[in-house]
Amino acid sequence: MRPVGGEQGPAPRNTGDRITDIAFDADVEYYNSLGSNVANVVNDIESLMNGIEGIYENNTDISYEQTTIIVRTAEPDPYTSTNPGTLLGQLDTHWSGSLSSVRRDVAHLMTGKNVDGGVIGIAFLSGICSTGSGYGLSQSRYTSNVTLRRSLTAHELGHNWSAQHCDGSGSCNIMCSCNGCGPPDCTGNFTSFGAGEATQIINFRNSRSCLITEPAPVVPPFFDDFPISTIDLNKWVYIDGASVSTGSINPPSPTRAVQLNATAAGAYDDDDLRSHFINMVGVTNPQLTYFVEARGVPSGKQLFVDVWTSSLRWVNVNTIVSDGVDDSAFTQYTTALTGVSGAAHAEFRVRFRPDVDSSSQNWYIDNVYVGAPQGPPTGACCLAGGTCVSDTAAGCATQGGNYQGDNTACGNVECPQPPGACCLDTGGCVTTLNLGLCLALHGVWQGAGTTCANAGCPEPIGACCLPDGSCSDVADEAACNALGGKFQGAGVLCEQTSCPLPTGACCLDDGSCITADAATCTAQSGTFNGAGSLCVNVTCPQPSGACCLPSGVCIETDEDNCLGQSGVFNGVGSLCVNFTCPQPVGACCLASGECVETDQNGCTAQGGTFSGVGSTCAATKCAQPCGCDWNNSGDLSSQDFFDFISAFFSDNGDFNMDGVTTSQDFFDFIACFFSGC
Repeated sequence: MRPVGGEQGPAPRNTGDRITDIAFDADVEYYNSLGSNVANVVNDIESLMNGIEGIYENNTDISYEQTTIIVRTAEPDPYTSTNPGTLLGQLDTHWSGSLSSVRRDVAHLMTGKNVDGGVIGIAFLSGICSTGSGYGLSQSRYTSNVTLRRSLTAHELGHNWSAQHCDGSGSCNIMCSCNGCGPPDCTGNFTSFGAGEATQIINFRNSRSCLITEPAPVVPPFFDDFPISTIDLNKWVYIDGASVSTGSINPPSPTRAVQLNATAAGAYDDDDLRSHFINMVGVTNPQLTYFVEARGVPSGKQLFVDVWTSSLRWVNVNTIVSDGVDDSAFTQYTTALTGVSGAAHAEFRVRFRPDVDSSSQNWYIDNVYVGAPQGPPTGACCLAGGTCVSDTAAGCATQGGNYQGDNTACGNVECPQPPGACCLDTGGCVTTLNLGLCLALHGVWQGAGTTCANAGCPEPIGACCLPDGSCSDVADEAACNALGGKFQGAGVLCEQTSCPLPTGACCLDDGSCITADAATCTAQSGTFNGAGSLCVNVTCPQPSGACCLPSGVCIETDEDNCLGQSGVFNGVGSLCVNFTCPQPVGACCLASGECVETDQNGCTAQGGTFSGVGSTCAATKCAQPCGCDWNNSGDLSSQDFFDFISAFFSDNGDFNMDGVTTSQDFFDFIACFFSGC
């Protein structure tokens, strides 16, 4: 945009305006042009914006919320070029990068550079609510004419709102391509938008879902105790990071307070909470009160409390400095707004902003009030009878009560109750401090001030363990004895008692006997012989096994019976089918005349003659074989003679078994043969 002159004052916001968050960046040259003074830069930008906001509110129902003003006080700053396009690109790059977390719908650079080509302003078209194109810049101090300075920035913001240059349209005002030019192309009116310009802006405004709508000013008193988990949007128009939390200690309005901290340690990372407009016109002796608690806040860190005055400036009314020690309670602060110039106006606002470095450094705020002075605070008052009423501290004292503190509620306190009688469900009576303790004992509360002497509670009952292990609640010990049971004591119920189970003799698998209850016996695979049975009177079956009797027969019996029959017991659980018992032996005469002691089967297998079980070779004379029966036919005949003669002459006639065949063998055979064995 090119330069040229005018003047416009601020205008109030309108209910229903669309609120646009705007952030500013002032380069070093702009800072230097205002005496190198940060306050001068901030005041200059705020003054310009007050006028610009009036234009937008009057013509387009758009208002602006200034979120952040960055003032560059020394080189190097991010903005090095004087080429308008390059400079706008540098603004885009820097704010889309390191400043992306700064809240805004649009960002604007106030430059003190002499921009090339006589250009005094440039902006992206249709950039509102876009982090990629929501940028513009103004060489605002090219003139000292306030009207032209305002129209310059209003013009560039108009481009962000999708408004085009209007030269030659007939009603071309602020969006004229030449700032301050008149007919024939422009009207020369630089204090408002023409109809066509305004329509373009309004149409684009209506397409922006990011904008919130300005509600009607709050009618005093303004009060918020943050009762739910979210911040009330009807009371707070600007919420940057603030949240409702239960993390504080003893908030004056349990259980929540608003929490302010920072996302990081950067200069623009702190939370910010601002109220809607509060119409303070006509409010007598207005005041601002609030409660504050610091937790995790390092020493020296601060909480700023500001108000918006009729001069359209934020004015600090309190700065709270942390001592580094966590607060255990909230502290109340009160500011008399009669002492704040310009506080009594229709657009009064409250702002809370911390100076901290992380999300663990928390300032908590509760019970924010703006309006006429309040009467004495009230709170819960515990009366002598245990009831609770809401009263002032003085009123509570008059009633002889115990005041629980300002802003406490009866629903959140427990008043001490006078003791009274409590009839127990087990019978009997005890004195308890209150209804709650009586109920905890499963009793029936007889009322505060009652006594057991007058309560008429039923007599206590008790548990009776019966012989069969069951339990019965009975009136007294005598009744239990009549049932043959054992009384467990008055007031002791069966549900609190584990009665012993009846025991008896239990025969185990190994033949032993133990005294146990039926369940324990079964668990050990035993046989229960009945309640009251005794091991001394019970013969438990003994475990059996294979038993080899002297006769060689195998029977399955217990060890004692086996040994009683002179048998050999092969172990518990052994089976005859798996054993071959040793058979009885006797003398066995073999065909050779030899005698061996073996069982009958072994004797038969050797072709011998068994002399009977128990016989011995020592007492048995076995028939000897005939040596002359040369062919072993069993008979002595001439054939034996001929067979020997044949063997003798074949040198196989060793009759006397001396290892050689000689004439002696012949003579010995002849002697045997003719003697007939």
